[in-house]
Amino acid sequence: MSDIILINKKIIYNKNTATLFNTETKISTTLVTPANNCLAIILNNGNEITEQKELFSKVWEEYGLPINQNTYYQNISLIRKAFRQMDIDEAIVTIPRRGLTVSSFIQLEPYHENNFPDVSNGQQHPTQHLTVDEGVRTELPGIKIKEHSLFREVFLAPVKVFNFLMPILIFFITLWIINVFFTNKSEMEHYTMNGKINGCNVFYNEKRTTQSWLSISRTIAKFGRSCHRSENVYFTAMQDIPRVSLIYCAGDILNKKTQCASQYIFMNGSL
Repeated sequence: MSDIILINKKIIYNKNTATLFNTETKISTTLVTPANNCLAIILNNGNEITEQKELFSKVWEEYGLPINQNTYYQNISLIRKAFRQMDIDEAIVTIPRRGLTVSSFIQLEPYHENNFPDVSNGQQHPTQHLTVDEGVRTELPGIKIKEHSLFREVFLAPVKVFNFLMPILIFFITLWIINVFFTNKSEMEHYTMNGKINGCNVFYNEKRTTQSWLSISRTIAKFGRSCHRSENVYFTAMQDIPRVSLIYCAGDILNKKTQCASQYIFMNGSL
């Protein structure tokens, strides 16, 4: 059948523009893409029954789009709502356990512009856009539908953003550590040993660290690792950032052959 169809001598359906236009009331309604594709298939099948699996396959699955019962029935509901706005009720009939078909009261024929010279493309007339409300739950007997909550999506959005940004933050912190502690040796020359905690020799820069030795020792004792071979641990805290870094080395960090490992401690509040 043609992409432009005349319905009941007064409604022009244009598959290409996804619109229904009433030549009498001059009202135009635009369908969302899935609803438009469903309607095109149903009208093309005419009085034959259009099975649900055919719509699932041709409208969603062929394009790799997710589909469930709720989405399907919402789009069929949009089609029925569009026809009601065109002053046509029960244009699409549900055949229980079989599918959908065009009502026997609906007359379909190819559209010829000569029959309606004053409507042309109908773009200058009022248009109503129909969209699927993802927050609406459609209850159907015998069918369990998974509810999609818009509130839940909004609530989980910050968590998703945090999970996305955390690896990036750790990556840049690692680059900073490499730049400060391995590229610029002069910085590490200012670190001095101040005591032993958990069996580790603790080094930190007294001029750049605002925390007291008591505060540093408590942090390392509570969150740090234990040293079984008197390893060196280099403590660094950045101002206004609730995070400290501990670098554990088997020897002098200034020695290029020394093997080191880093640990980051994200603090909730002050040290």
